[in-house]
Amino acid sequence: MGSYRKGVWNKLKRVKKVIKELNIQHYKGVEDRIKVIRRELQEVQDKMSSKLLNAELIEEEKELKSKLEKWMLIEESIYRQRSRVQWLKLADTNSAYFFAHMKNRNSLNDIHALTNDLGVQLHMEEDIEEEILGYYKQLLGSNSLAIPAIDPNVMQRGAVLKRAQQVKLIQSVTRLEIWKALQDINDLKAPGYDGFNVVSSRSHGIS
Repeated sequence: MGSYRKGVWNKLKRVKKVIKELNIQHYKGVEDRIKVIRRELQEVQDKMSSKLLNAELIEEEKELKSKLEKWMLIEESIYRQRSRVQWLKLADTNSAYFFAHMKNRNSLNDIHALTNDLGVQLHMEEDIEEEILGYYKQLLGSNSLAIPAIDPNVMQRGAVLKRAQQVKLIQSVTRLEIWKALQDINDLKAPGYDGFNVVSSRSHGIS
């Protein structure tokens, strides 16, 4: 199982490199592309208003409008993924809202100060890290080389699983169960350590 996971991870790593290159090649500078298309569209429409309409200008305007719509949807999709906004449908074209939400998420993800149990406010990164680690060690405990003996009589007093339920708990996770779990996750969910969102995982991680 470990070698299988490692193989999948290596494949995802290779795919990630290719996707990054495609992203740079095709989607870098989306805002600039939109500005250029808007300017070209404006120029065509100015010509149409100052001259008699002809089929060539009409076709050019139609093509530019189609391009503009395409790149605006791409831009909004990028903002939506970065801001993690899930409840808005695309085509709202509210870039200011997405930028504000992205800024808010970034500020929430950073811990600039922390107050310990004594009421002392910590600002240094090392002090904050030490305080957080200490809190969770106290909450969850530390590593133990031995586990205290469990009294079966005490365990029997509570709810006990039947044998069929116990066997089901230790069964290996199937590929179908993994696939169903992925289907329940939102497509734009936050990427994991590999940098892929759920769409990429569906496409490349599970076949």
